[in-house]
Order: sequence, then C-alpha cells, then structure tokens
Amino acid sequence: MNYIQILLDALVGAILLGVFSYLSQLYVDKPYYIRIIAFIWATPTLYFYFLYIASRNSKKAMYDFTNHGILGLLITLFAMFMTYLMASFEKNTIIIANLTFLILVFIWYFCSKIYSLF
Repeated sequence: MNYIQILLDALVGAILLGVFSYLSQLYVDKPYYIRIIAFIWATPTLYFYFLYIASRNSKKAMYDFTNHGILGLLITLFAMFMTYLMASFEKNTIIIANLTFLILVFIWYFCSKIYSLF
C-alpha cells in the first residue's frame, strides 16, 4: 500500500473541496458563485480525478468505476428532478427528503449487493 499516494490524493481532494467551500461562502455577496460551484461539480472535474485514481489499478477498474458512476449519476439526476419539483417546500424539508433518499439508496445498493454486478 502506497501511503504517500493516499496522502497526495487526500490532499488534492481536500483542496478541491476547500475551493468548493470557499466559493459557497462567497455566495452571500455574489450569488453567481453558487452557480459556478454547480457547474464545476456537474462537469467531469471530479469524475476525471476519480477516474485517474481508479486507472492506477487497471483498465477494468476504470470501466467498473464508470459503470457504477453512471448508476449513481442516474440516481442523482432523479434526486435533482425531485428537488426541483419540491421548490415550494421548506428548505429543511427538501434537505431531509434528499437525506432520506440518500440513505434509502445506500441501503438498496449495499443490501442488494449492486456493487458485485456488472
């Protein structure tokens, strides 16, 4: 196990998340920063980073990562669509609904052993 590589990956990931956090703090003064965060998140920025990490193992690891990433993306798109439909709900209700959905998806994914498929 290469602990230096793990530390480097964690550092790069922390920097990426720190930039997202910084931009979200600026939202109060400049509302377009939250839009930039959404765009960066939705573009393949994080996908590229995780794919690069998976590529260290093998081409099959990249393929497996992509397959399960597509599944996660479809589930996320569904959650986003549902959030969009909940626009008239209270902020906390939307957060709780999304958290509940996340927990249910995790239970389904791990109890059904989806990770062992395709």
